Amino acid sequence: MKHIEIAKSLLVWNTRNLVKSAELKKSELGIYFADQFLVKANGINYDANHDKYFDFLNQFRSTIRSISYDYHDFIADRENVVIPMIAHIIRLDGSLENFEAILILKFDKSDKIVLWHEVYVMTS
Repeated sequence: MKHIEIAKSLLVWNTRNLVKSAELKKSELGIYFADQFLVKANGINYDANHDKYFDFLNQFRSTIRSISYDYHDFIADRENVVIPMIAHIIRLDGSLENFEAILILKFDKSDKIVLWHEVYVMTS
């Protein structure tokens, strides 16, 4: 399914760009995200657009040396992809953090993400 491929591509993009050493480009957000979208993270909701999300991502990645994922599955219907996974983050100081997570991505008719909904818990 097309949305699974987009989700996989986004997560590869994350591993390359959500690290301090990357040259993050705001223009690349439009490849994946609608102009306006909703981010839900552990029960907190954020109305986002490319400008706000770019600022958030720059803050988020400021202490990250690397980020990688182990996917358990990709489950999809017409509008959504659900990804149970483990996210591994290595901080600049060398410390490792592992997060068990479920990510739900909802897509609009243009195949852009309108919802990034994640629930995660640190396991290490």
